[in-house]
Amino acid sequence: MQNVAYSINTNNRFVQKADSVNYSINVIPDAYPVIELHEKTDSLKKDLIYFSGNIKDDYGFNHFQFKYKIYSSDTSGVSSEKAQEYTMPLQASQLTQPFVHYIDISKMDLKPGDKVEYYFEVWDNDGVNGSKSAKTNIAVFKAPTLDELEKEADKNNDNLKKDLEQSLKKTKELQKDIADLNKKSIREKATGL
Repeated sequence: MQNVAYSINTNNRFVQKADSVNYSINVIPDAYPVIELHEKTDSLKKDLIYFSGNIKDDYGFNHFQFKYKIYSSDTSGVSSEKAQEYTMPLQASQLTQPFVHYIDISKMDLKPGDKVEYYFEVWDNDGVNGSKSAKTNIAVFKAPTLDELEKEADKNNDNLKKDLEQSLKKTKELQKDIADLNKKSIREKATGL
């Protein structure tokens, strides 16, 4: 468990001068595992989150998990938590391993204002001192509240209204241009006869 130095002395009836050999043992402590993580949200479906990365350790792994907790409140204001964990596939003897994973927030039955906290955690296989773990930063997905949904709907309605007004204005301009062309065409026919 600790660095130590020792020596071996050889001595017998045939060797007049004792001879010694010095040795040292340097203990290399087991390091903590490491997780490298990249996260991407689907550009078309915002509740799909994709993960990729690598786990690394100097001697190997014991287990690897994706964990999340859903925080919710009912209409009377009573809060609740629901924790889930998913065991990730693992090759215990490999010192570096890539991984991929995704979550579909839409399948979690979130209500407006609910929150999901999630992270990855890996444990090494240190049998002497006990497994050590490393985890990623806790990330948060927050479902919009009813007020936020209403504001977003109002904003979308305002944008739609503006787009319709611009389309109506362009349609009137186009109708005026068509009417002007018709008048010009009638005049040309009348003067050209």
